[in-house]
Amino acid sequence: MDFLTRMMTIAPKTPFTRGVICIFYILVLLGTFPCPRPCLAAFNLDQVEAAFIFNLTNFVRWPDQATQDRPFVIGVMGNPQVARNLQIIISGEKIKGREAVVKIIDDPSEIEDCDILFIGNSFKGNVDEILQLLRGHPVLTLGESEEFLKKGGMVAFIFTGKRIQIQVSVEAAQQEGISFNSKLLRIAKIYKPERQR
Repeated sequence: MDFLTRMMTIAPKTPFTRGVICIFYILVLLGTFPCPRPCLAAFNLDQVEAAFIFNLTNFVRWPDQATQDRPFVIGVMGNPQVARNLQIIISGEKIKGREAVVKIIDDPSEIEDCDILFIGNSFKGNVDEILQLLRGHPVLTLGESEEFLKKGGMVAFIFTGKRIQIQVSVEAAQQEGISFNSKLLRIAKIYKPERQR
């Protein structure tokens, strides 16, 4: 089953969420992630980011110890609108065979039970401190800038005008036992720390 077929198979069945997920299919198909004008008119960036987050779970592997008998938790800091859109998208869905829940996080002490943590640019806290707290925990960290990757984050959604780019730090993910599917790596830009350039 190819990448796009797999994406369509796992897409939620409601009209709203199918519409949002279709943005993702278009972006992936085009490869360079231009966001077509009709998409910009119909959806906002928070909806697009929520769709990306949901779909990324199908192309990421967590270490075995992370697949516990508990809900799959997506934590969101600094962007409650992304959290609300995610709640719509994952309603009734399972991720990795587990019930999916979205958790809006204000206190860093609540992050360690997450499987994914999305930190929006509007987050007012210390990103370095958050990432440090997650060391040794298999939590996929997502942000919105290359600076986030420089600090040790794993995935960044970067919006420039009408274009969207996914950047991934393979090294940061591997340090926590997390790996990316080869299909994702083919469409994403691989971030390399300055010492490797």
